[in-house]
Amino acid sequence: MLNDTFYINQGKVLDGSSLLFRTRQKVGKAGQEQLKVVMDLDIGTTHIRYFDRIENVKIKAVKKPVKTYYIEGYNDWKALYGLGGKFEG
Repeated sequence: MLNDTFYINQGKVLDGSSLLFRTRQKVGKAGQEQLKVVMDLDIGTTHIRYFDRIENVKIKAVKKPVKTYYIEGYNDWKALYGLGGKFEG
């Protein structure tokens, strides 16, 4: 078991799970934000652009199109398996 101490002196910082919940909270409201995120005992920034338009997306597991909100952005951090960089969803 890894037992380590990590001190944060940069104000409000999110972890991976809270980053997902924050994004769910903001979808559907156009705007952008930069969020400090701790990943692999390092702090980086996630840049997110939110859009207020709804898109219908076809998913094989669902019979009808699914209504979605579009987001895009990039992470200036790298995590396990190379997670980081540009993203959209």
